[in-house]
Amino acid sequence: MNLSYEYSTPVTIKDKALCESTDGCFDLVIPNNVTVLAAYNCDRQKPGKKLHKMPAEKQIYRADYVRQHFVHYSTITASTMLNYTVYGNKFGSAVTFPDPLSRFGDEVNEGLMVHSKAVARQDTAGWLRHCNVKGGGDGFCRIGFPWPDGAEERGETKDADGWKYNCYLNPKIDDFWVPKLEKAMAKYSHLLQGK
Repeated sequence: MNLSYEYSTPVTIKDKALCESTDGCFDLVIPNNVTVLAAYNCDRQKPGKKLHKMPAEKQIYRADYVRQHFVHYSTITASTMLNYTVYGNKFGSAVTFPDPLSRFGDEVNEGLMVHSKAVARQDTAGWLRHCNVKGGGDGFCRIGFPWPDGAEERGETKDADGWKYNCYLNPKIDDFWVPKLEKAMAKYSHLLQGK
């Protein structure tokens, strides 16, 4: 998930030491009146059934299937603990990725994970060059510029200012989950303010 440009106000920093680059960078800051859920509703894949594996895809496991859990990845499972012969008899000789018993969940009817994380200042270096065709449009843009409805069908790949579309909004997040979260936060806001 990318932080949506709509919720960021980049102020370019031109400092090689801070940016770890000669390209300008900026600090990603979410406005206080915007939830992280709303700000990061900008996924590289369309909402719904995922068609492609992505690096570091997050997984949810049955508790009895995971044998050891590491800080970032649950890699020791009942399947990965099988010896080569037993594994081969059960799943075939090729080592499969991801785990042979895993599947993509149905994001419409089963569950959705919004992966939001801070983006380090130095990782925004070159954002003007990476995100805008006027700057060349090359490289990986870490800021989200959502595809408008119908833009792909019309062959549009950028907005009028040259920002390249690179992510998709999930309407269920905007229309259902964000209002629900904001309502709950408003109900308990007095606790956050020490009243």
